[in-house]
Amino acid sequence: MLRKLLVKRHGILLELSLWILLAIGAVGGIGTGAALGRWSVRAPAGGVSGAFYGIAVPFIGAAFVVAPVIFVRDIRESVSGPEEAGSGDCAA
Repeated sequence: MLRKLLVKRHGILLELSLWILLAIGAVGGIGTGAALGRWSVRAPAGGVSGAFYGIAVPFIGAAFVVAPVIFVRDIRESVSGPEEAGSGDCAA
């Protein structure tokens, strides 16, 4: 039962995990930027720039890892739609 639920709702789980990843990246970027600001003279002391880099790096990584899965899911949904409606008959 849990397997069927996960298969049906994997799109929602993927999107939720991506948003959580970006939130964690923002918080981690602020902390990393603040730590670098204490030890380096020229580094920005956290704030907006740290949050930006903390969001940008996980976003690029997720784009390469999760985007193909999302594309396959969208293609699968677009193909299964006409088949379920009965317009996918290829009888000659």
